[in-house]
Amino acid sequence: MSSVGIKNECKIEELHMEAITVAAKFHKAESRLISILQEIDGHSQFRKLQCSSLFDYGTRILKLSEANTLNFIAVARKSKTVPELKKAIEDGILTVSKARKITPVITTENKDHWIGLASELSKNNLEKEVARVCPKAAVTDRAQHISEDRVKLTIGISEEVLGLLKRVQDLESQRTRSAVNYEATIKQALELYINKLDPVEKAKRSQLKNAPPEHVLGHAQIPFHRQTIPQNLKHEIYLRDKGKCTQPGCENSRWIDIHHIIPISRGGTNELPNLTTLCSGHHRKVHGKVQWLQIEI
Repeated sequence: MSSVGIKNECKIEELHMEAITVAAKFHKAESRLISILQEIDGHSQFRKLQCSSLFDYGTRILKLSEANTLNFIAVARKSKTVPELKKAIEDGILTVSKARKITPVITTENKDHWIGLASELSKNNLEKEVARVCPKAAVTDRAQHISEDRVKLTIGISEEVLGLLKRVQDLESQRTRSAVNYEATIKQALELYINKLDPVEKAKRSQLKNAPPEHVLGHAQIPFHRQTIPQNLKHEIYLRDKGKCTQPGCENSRWIDIHHIIPISRGGTNELPNLTTLCSGHHRKVHGKVQWLQIEI
């Protein structure tokens, strides 16, 4: 081998040894950062550093990316109960990103199993194993900007929450008489929640209520309309009919009307036995039959 070749081999060997040294320091630095975050997280010490949260501290003060900050926070908090997770990072057995993936499932009892899997499996296969044991962990909550004023929201929800969302969607579609999508449904639900429970909004209403009359001039007043059917009677109808169309075979719960079985014009009354819920389609159909009968008579 020529002298040039020998020099090149020596240079590569030196770089290799330096890389090993730097990598070892890197793993120890990651482990040390996890320890520091644990200390700062305790008793919300980040507030003393003018940060609103540990996430705010990681992204704004430490200049870490959002993804890295979330990874470090998850691992730091889980390592309080499973310190072996942090040790595996310090020893170079796991990366922080892989350690984060097993935080939903690792415990003091199964730590060896999951640390072993995380060190052996690829990222995708590890995600599959975690999802098999904990389906909730299969989807990571994420908000990602897709334009200046639009955000793509990725979440995993239970069948129960989906059922609640669809019920609100039906109710909002019924109220607006238009097909409401998930975004409009969530917006309406959140606005109702804020309006009812947000202490700031409560304070605004209280201030407006107690203000002198001249201070409320110019505010739009909600007109009062006497309801044909009393609200308590509507409640009875909705409870009895479960908010669904009562026509056989129809389960529509979105486009719902209250229908007089015997029309008011024919002596019908606003009494429970004379009232039922129909979807708008069946409601129109029933009224079409009534008009036809009137013409024939």
